[in-house]
Amino acid sequence: MFMTEWTVGAGVGFAQARALREAVRVREQGISPEQEFDAMDAVAAHLFVCTDAGEPIAAGRMYPCPEHDAVRIDRLVVAPAFRGKLYDDLLLRVMLYKAQQMPFSAIEASVGEAERELLTGFGFRPAGLPQTGQDIVLFVPCSGVIWDSACKHVGHSGEKPE
Repeated sequence: MFMTEWTVGAGVGFAQARALREAVRVREQGISPEQEFDAMDAVAAHLFVCTDAGEPIAAGRMYPCPEHDAVRIDRLVVAPAFRGKLYDDLLLRVMLYKAQQMPFSAIEASVGEAERELLTGFGFRPAGLPQTGQDIVLFVPCSGVIWDSACKHVGHSGEKPE
């Protein structure tokens, strides 16, 4: 089983999401701590997914971008032990559901090339905005999210079909 927890800001509840982001993005992917953790952490909503025993699975953050009439999703990470098990899909679904509840017309995502395929499956397209460091910016209108199920594309063995 898994649990999800939302926190806002960089207070006590942010510690678990921060630790997972540090493990994946800083230590594993080599992103500098100064680049990974920024002022947006203090105002963003952070989603943390863990096992019922508290083992970290995934994390991401989102925050308003009123200058684009959008909410932005970024800093998506999945712990190594849980990759390839559709937790990236789960994380994004929970975040998209919450983003659609917000008073903006679009959802932006700032992600690395590795996450592009996942987001395009939900209807995201290039935003035409400048890249943020190594990330690309994608967008989808709130009403344009595609809710296809990744599970129906997985064989009975749990492997994605080729």
